[in-house]
Amino acid sequence: MAISPSSFQFARCSAIVANSVAPDREVPDNCKEIVIVNRSGNRVLFTQAVAGGVLADDNTTGEIPANSTVQLAVGVTVERPSGSMTAASGRGLAFQSQVGPATLSLTYVCESAGLRR
Repeated sequence: MAISPSSFQFARCSAIVANSVAPDREVPDNCKEIVIVNRSGNRVLFTQAVAGGVLADDNTTGEIPANSTVQLAVGVTVERPSGSMTAASGRGLAFQSQVGPATLSLTYVCESAGLRR
């Protein structure tokens, strides 16, 4: 993934039952935080993997309850133990709804070049 030139990038994901899907935009390398909003009435599972498989409802996945927000501090690429969060790396984001469809809004908070502390 490339470096985002702006402080924020936005993505959407339409999570479905029994098959994980990826957001419509991958996480930029300079993304330090991800805010995920689930405005649907359905619980959603998420993990770092290649989308397309069924996610297990166990300790390998995170949960976004219905009508809630999750904030993830991921650190920029050089700070992440697994590096880039892309589908090609096998470490992209994957989401799966548990009951019915759910639309998620994602905000990638990016570190601007030259502002690193």
